[in-house]
Amino acid sequence: MERCIASLPLKKTNAKRNVKMPTIRIGHEVLPIELKINKRARRIILKVDAVARVVKVTSPGKSYQKEALAFVQERKIWIAERLLEGPELHPFVPGAVIPVNGVKHMIAHLPGKRIGVRVQPAAGRNPAVITVGGDEAFVARKVTDWLRQQAREKLTSETDAYCKALGKRRRKVSVRDSRTRWGSCSSDGSLCYSWRLILAPPSVLSYVAAHEVSHLIHLDHSPKFWAVVDSIFENRKAAERWLKTKGSSLYGYGAGDRA
Repeated sequence: MERCIASLPLKKTNAKRNVKMPTIRIGHEVLPIELKINKRARRIILKVDAVARVVKVTSPGKSYQKEALAFVQERKIWIAERLLEGPELHPFVPGAVIPVNGVKHMIAHLPGKRIGVRVQPAAGRNPAVITVGGDEAFVARKVTDWLRQQAREKLTSETDAYCKALGKRRRKVSVRDSRTRWGSCSSDGSLCYSWRLILAPPSVLSYVAAHEVSHLIHLDHSPKFWAVVDSIFENRKAAERWLKTKGSSLYGYGAGDRA
């Protein structure tokens, strides 16, 4: 979800300290700037995370950071264009409608109730409701924590089912907010998934679990690997197509909450 440009020639200065400029204003929005150093970099690299709403600039050393920050200011229009290319943002706030297992749920806040997160099933034309009690300032965090827990439980269940089908044993199952992959399988048998899969239709989540469990047999994407996937999951092409065409939209949910 990042776009970058790397076309600024380097010109070393005598600066000895970091030049601190943590934010940049783009229109009505103030974005944090992350300054990074990569000694192998040959030019200043600018990236924009349109989901996290963060500008990232990398330079080969501290002595180039003043120049790097000036480059960020020069590229305001380019940054604004990259932000527009990101997914539509859906913060977890009262009244927001979000998908859970591919089904629409509305977030409702009950400030006078000391309750955690509760779900009321859909009734007629009314969508399912996620009810959150307590201080409104904590609604986003509570919804995110609840979704992570739902994802962990569902993905663990799916993973165990596919492990049983293949006669394989796995190690730890964890969920994170990865921006580069939906799931991963390490050589020691540990599996990690994006919690955002709980927002997708069940068949998509199930496919990712089948895909990663199949790596317990073949830690590659060889024809033998795909044969294993196809032996435990039907119609993977439909799930892959959904992820390719709609998967990026999941990154917009909860974005901006800093939860």
